[in-house]
Amino acid sequence: MKKYHSFSFFKVDPKWRWMSDLAKEESAKEVKNILTNSNIIYNTYSTLGLHADAEFLLHIITNSLENMQTSISKLYFTVFGKYILPTTIHTSTIINEQQHSKNITEQQKYITVYTLIKKTKWYKLEKVKKNEIRKICLETIKKYNNLIFDYSISTGLSKYDIILIFKSNNILELQSIINKLNYNIIDYMDMNSTTAIKEEIQKLIMNLG
Repeated sequence: MKKYHSFSFFKVDPKWRWMSDLAKEESAKEVKNILTNSNIIYNTYSTLGLHADAEFLLHIITNSLENMQTSISKLYFTVFGKYILPTTIHTSTIINEQQHSKNITEQQKYITVYTLIKKTKWYKLEKVKKNEIRKICLETIKKYNNLIFDYSISTGLSKYDIILIFKSNNILELQSIINKLNYNIIDYMDMNSTTAIKEEIQKLIMNLG
């Protein structure tokens, strides 16, 4: 069955910080209950202090776009939902889920969302050259044994064409792979990467101030 990714980056209204700790704690429990009982797989990541336009990332994996919309709608109906505003949303269809090390059993601490837009140059390339570039990029990724990697297509779902997702416990590893991929495709694609830190939803909400 086809799966979808949704990466929603949110900014928090400063008024949230004036709420009492008890109110924040109850709201955090409410959000966790809503997401846990929705028909989705989700993970939350902190971008606090890392990006000026967002303070946390909600990553949803689901079998339908309707489930995605329903879960976000339920989030907005919570108390916490009244204080958040999406700044960027990436939606894509998962093409290939790969785990490059069978020894990976724990949650990876860092995630990098790597978005790509094909330039005109890409469309003018011969098929053989395109396949060569794809092969080089895949071989580059496979050299990182402790990396979890997802490949997804976002054409028609967002302004991007491709979204690559990298998860690792080593931030230097993520920086290294992005640098190498940039080098190989810079002439053919516009790219952007955003990194966030894994954090359980209740703790994340309480840490927002």
